[in-house]
Amino acid sequence: MKDLAAGTRIDHALYGEGIISRVNLTTYEVFFAKSGKMDLSRSNEEIEVLEAPPGAEDSGGTSFDLGEAEALI
Repeated sequence: MKDLAAGTRIDHALYGEGIISRVNLTTYEVFFAKSGKMDLSRSNEEIEVLEAPPGAEDSGGTSFDLGEAEALI
């Protein structure tokens, strides 16, 4: 299970680039520029990290709203 933080920019083979907006127990809520909001399993092997937010190690459980996610994409 990957341990990524809210605010992490990712790339997914099927959905393209997105940003993690919320970290749940077993899933990430991700806003994708082309596909909108999706929940991805934290064990999803198709997630590639493009950029982690500053202090990502400390964020456990932080979330972003849609406006903040759109501004970061």
